[in-house]
Amino acid sequence: MTTFVEPTVRCDMTISLDGFICGMEARKPPFLDDGFFRVTNWIVKHFAWQQQHGLSGSTTVPAATDPEAELVTERIEQTGAYVLGRRMYDSAGSAWDEQSPYHVPTFVVTHRRQESRALADGTVFHFETGGPAAAIARAKEVCREAGEGKNVHVSGGASLVQQAISAGLVDELHIHIAPVLLGQGTRLFDNLPDGIVELERYRVVDSADATHLSFRIPRSIEENTTMIPASTPSTVISRDGTTLAVETIGAGAPVILIGGAFNDRSTVTALAAALAPEFTAVTYDRRARGGSDDRSTEYALQSELDDLAAVITHVGGRACVFGHSSGGILALEAVMHGLAIDRVAVYETPYLVDDTRPAPSAGARDRLTGLVRSGDLEAAVALFLQENVGVPAEMVASMQTGDEWAFLVGNAASLPYDALVTGDDLALPTDRLAAVTIPTLAIYGDQTWPWLAAGTQAVGTAVGVAETRVLEGEDHGVLARPEALVPTLRKFFG
Repeated sequence: MTTFVEPTVRCDMTISLDGFICGMEARKPPFLDDGFFRVTNWIVKHFAWQQQHGLSGSTTVPAATDPEAELVTERIEQTGAYVLGRRMYDSAGSAWDEQSPYHVPTFVVTHRRQESRALADGTVFHFETGGPAAAIARAKEVCREAGEGKNVHVSGGASLVQQAISAGLVDELHIHIAPVLLGQGTRLFDNLPDGIVELERYRVVDSADATHLSFRIPRSIEENTTMIPASTPSTVISRDGTTLAVETIGAGAPVILIGGAFNDRSTVTALAAALAPEFTAVTYDRRARGGSDDRSTEYALQSELDDLAAVITHVGGRACVFGHSSGGILALEAVMHGLAIDRVAVYETPYLVDDTRPAPSAGARDRLTGLVRSGDLEAAVALFLQENVGVPAEMVASMQTGDEWAFLVGNAASLPYDALVTGDDLALPTDRLAAVTIPTLAIYGDQTWPWLAAGTQAVGTAVGVAETRVLEGEDHGVLARPEALVPTLRKFFG
């Protein structure tokens, strides 16, 4: 008879003495840098690690001669499933096309819907869009079915570990401290809930290359800090009968998160989880994307405003709102149309206020609408990227062969609404913005495209009660790095 042992969820990470898992360059493709390799250098000398990564030709495992080697062997042998973030998965590039270092089921937390990939070495990559809790739950089920006391290994990166700890999903922390100071980069223990979390240290192993600390997180953690409950899915009916897919997570004042073009609610799931210890974070699929339909007969900005109004009613009648890209413009339009919004924060609103790129050509929105109605969604994506986003045609052609393309096409039916929200010429409604009287926060990254930075700065100037913030090292893809946004949003909405 198979014995089912409840698996332990372990986070196992290496950090520098000053708390970084990597340096600043790891935020850019290919997502790794010398700081990362210096911090993790302690492990590469061990036979078990070399064999796991296919770097050892020998099949005979030498006896462990030191406690550090035993740690490495134990971690590998006891792991029945891995959980990792999308950026960590992407960092491997094509290296994991045929084999990976995992050799067991591996769950990638992502906002991109993608079929599972089975490799010849035994690894099966599953792509989980339900967030860390869903991925860890599936990984635990795999370990239970193994019936061998296998455990779940949360491999990182930092954002995934922070979300898992904050949500009370982690049983043990295994921290390896390298004797080096990076000075800057990605910290492991940022963006955790307020309050003291007591840990139970049960093992210390020291070597010349690293100090290894193992902790248990007692189940009484919920008494020490605010825990994130599971997200609650529901549906909301808009004025014209359109059904909207909505999720709420956390407790406190409601903050509605709106993604931009090509985004559904999965792309803001990580940000919602990071905000949930202090707020009720609300995500929804804008109409004609994700789990939401579209009952309208004509494309109209008012339809999207009605949708947001219905979501606000669903969460109590008033809310704060955060919008990314065209979602930020939708949030500002909602304020200017008098919806019950107390505070609004926007990230890189795509208003065109200078000559750093051309405006969409005449008739672009009509052509886009025609392509969507005819079902030619790939052509609609290409047109929107070139005309509304300013992506060069050769870059769009390159994108069509990448993993992202299917996700973009999957959300293309809603592009005419994004084109309506941003306007045919992406013009800034200066006079209308000047009439905004609620607290407004305009945010952009210092690594973004100049026209997006300029458009966001213009919002801050136009709105008399606005504050403008610049995030160091960030670009338009900040939703993949919620830890960069959370401190600013917590302070503003708090």
